[in-house]
Amino acid sequence: MQEEEEFYIGWLAKAPPSFARRTRQFILVSVLSLPLLICGLVYFQKGFSNGVFEYGKETSLVGKFTPSPLPFLRLTDKDPVYGQLPPCSILLVGMGKHGFSADPNTIPAESTVRVDGFLIYRDGKIALQVKNIALLDKKSPEEGNSPSRPAPGSTSVSLRGEITDPKCFLGVMNPGEGKPHQDCAVRCLAGGIPPLMKVRDEQGKDSYYLLVGENGSPLFPFLQPYVGSGVGLCGLVQAHDNWNVLYVDTTSVQRINKYALDAGPMCH
Repeated sequence: MQEEEEFYIGWLAKAPPSFARRTRQFILVSVLSLPLLICGLVYFQKGFSNGVFEYGKETSLVGKFTPSPLPFLRLTDKDPVYGQLPPCSILLVGMGKHGFSADPNTIPAESTVRVDGFLIYRDGKIALQVKNIALLDKKSPEEGNSPSRPAPGSTSVSLRGEITDPKCFLGVMNPGEGKPHQDCAVRCLAGGIPPLMKVRDEQGKDSYYLLVGENGSPLFPFLQPYVGSGVGLCGLVQAHDNWNVLYVDTTSVQRINKYALDAGPMCH
């Protein structure tokens, strides 16, 4: 005898037994699965960075101004800044999505200056959004001339990492990296902020490189297509105290799988 097919009618007081049974099973599975789903989302969710932007908290720093290859303020006899003991170099950036530059006739290289602005820092790297710069001890342009090429003895490296901008990455935005930040980073680099490359080694430790061309020239718009993506490149690294500046061989730049960035040695 063929079993009679059950049919659900919404206005009846009780649902058919098979329908009610399937409904109870679905509810039970959902109740048991929901906590696991929530725990999984929390576990795999990427947390916020430890970057800080001291917006509204103005800081005044005194040091030597170095405009090339990138604008740095070098502190020599100052209390520690964000845990960094002098001598240390602070990357100078402009307000908004703009880089910083100073008239060499007004602020010659290697002159002593006082810079007022807002600190941005993360993982031992420090930048300062400049509000005002004042000359304290002037040097002649010849005396303060800074080289735009890497110094002899610079280290040759081959790296894999992600391209972003240092201002937002260090703390102005969260997250300041990856695809969600790509459009913002492109605008920052277009405004003259130097590119930053984040490199992660096999132990999961991050290191950071400010990027310039082989002769110290800006790399935007050359690097625009690679922002927020995985790249491989070669170049010469020169240390500026707590910062590394990488003079990039532009012929070596290639897009790579971002999810393979942590695989194998990152540099040699």
